[in-house]
Formats: sequence, C-alpha cells, structure tokens
Amino acid sequence: KGTPLRPILNTIKAVTRPISDFLDELIRPIYNEYNKDNTFTEGVDLIKCLEKYAADGHLKPQTLFCTFDINNLYTMLPQDESIRILGDFLRQHVGERVKSVSVTTIQKLAEFVQKENAFIYDNKFYKQIIGGAMGSPFTLTSANIFMWHWEKRWVRRQQSKKETYGRVSFLDVLVSNNNGALYTSVYHKPSAEPYVVPFISDHPRYTFTNIIQTALVRAIRYSSTFEAFNIERRAIRLMLSLNGYPSIYIDQQFRKVLGYSISSTSILPLIDNEGQFFQLRKKLMGQPTSRQSQVEGRIAQSKDDNAEYPVK
Repeated sequence: KGTPLRPILNTIKAVTRPISDFLDELIRPIYNEYNKDNTFTEGVDLIKCLEKYAADGHLKPQTLFCTFDINNLYTMLPQDESIRILGDFLRQHVGERVKSVSVTTIQKLAEFVQKENAFIYDNKFYKQIIGGAMGSPFTLTSANIFMWHWEKRWVRRQQSKKETYGRVSFLDVLVSNNNGALYTSVYHKPSAEPYVVPFISDHPRYTFTNIIQTALVRAIRYSSTFEAFNIERRAIRLMLSLNGYPSIYIDQQFRKVLGYSISSTSILPLIDNEGQFFQLRKKLMGQPTSRQSQVEGRIAQSKDDNAEYPVK
C-alpha cells in the first residue's frame, strides 16, 4: 500500500496462466462478435465508419472529434464487479453455458485468475487485490467486457443523436474536419524516426517485401486525397532509401501494389491521376486486412459447436 512502483513478474509458467489462456480463447471471440460494431480493429475500420458518417450527411463544419483514455484500467479493474459483469455478458449473449462450460464455472475460473496473483519479495508475501495481471491474456478480455457494461448507455445516447462511437486502440491515423469535409491520412509521431529493418540485415527477402507493401497499402487506404497519398508515398520512399533499400527494388514493389506499368527510369513512380488513385483505393478498402480476417476467423471458430478448448 502506498508503494510507488509496479512489480513485473514472469508468470508464463504460473498455475493461473493455462486457465487464463483457456478463458481468453473461449470468451474473446464472443466479445469480438457482439461488440464489433463499437470496436475499431484498426485504422481502416475508423476511416470506413467516418466516411459513412460523412456520406450520410452528419459531418458538419462544427462537428468535433474527441477521444478519451482510461488510465491503468487493467490494474484498477474492480475484481468482484468485473466477474459479475462477465456473467451478465455471457448470459445475455450466449446463455447459461459456453460450449460445455457453465457460466458459473467460468466465473469461478475468472475469479481464480484475477485474485490468485501473488509473489514473495524480501520475505514478505504480496497479493494483488485490485485489477488483473497486465500480461495475462484474459485480463484484456475481462477489461473489455467490463467497459462494455458501462459503454452501453453511452452508445445508445450517441446513436440517438446521429453521432458515432467506437474504441480506438491505435495512433497511426490523422483525422480532421476541414469545414465539413473529412480528411484522413497516415499519422506519424513527431518523435518517430524513419527506421525500418535495414536492407542489409540478415532477414528473409519476404520481410523487406512485406515492409514496403504494408506501408504503401496503408498509405492508399488512409489517404482521403490524392495529395495526401503522394506526400506519404514520398515519405515511404525516403524512409526506405535511408535504410539502404535499392531504388530498383523499391520500384518493383511499388509496381506490385499499384498494379500497372511504371517507368523504370522514374525517380518517384507516380499514379497518373486522381481517378486511378481512387479506383485503387476503393478496391483495397473493400478487401479485409489481415487483422480483420484474424478476428473474423476467431469469431467463426467460436460458433463451431464441435470446437474444443482444452485446458493445457
């Protein structure tokens, strides 16, 4: 009590870890399914939501964007209340059993995971009495469900006023309201250095390919204007050059993404016009990202009545 530090422990082999893994695999897909409308998996989700909001005529010159954060949520989570809310969530969306496990049993397992975090230091016994272990897989899911309970009323209020609400867990999208027009682009922290894996490093070739293609696809998806895309593309090329990527190699990867012939003598490969850019952007925005596919896959697996989640 009153100790100004946060202990960091290796709990990979702790007795609570297998149970935490089991609960997370069992419950997280359920949460993802029933709260996906209020959760932005990544920047593309946020942009799609805001573009629809603007297309529906709700974005006005006086519209404000705001975000808020909860400090130390995982370590300040009320244990008994979060366990009760977990039961309420499961009974509301699934029933009294999840697969072959009763909700009561799940709550008891969750209580064990949250309340049995302890260690000995300097011949003194310490036990966590508030929150959960930050590195425990189930702590994230438990915190999300706890917030689901408190967000419900807020979401209904937002929807009744034609406003939009969602969780943002990333910092790579710049969003602004330009007198009623939505503007989005890739956001870079002012302190960020233009560093990626150097081309001379001992990594498989596909690593460098993925770096370039991921950055370029993100630039296309995030850029609401042709100008914003060209600015980001120049920044990508400069970053790659500073890290030793050959110009010929960069051009090859750009061609794979852009999908049409670019002169090999071009210093900076360019899309000819805005029409080509928006056509390509529309195509990419309609494709799921790898993260979105992963989340949907876990949701689909959770619906399989024959799926088993054994405690290891």
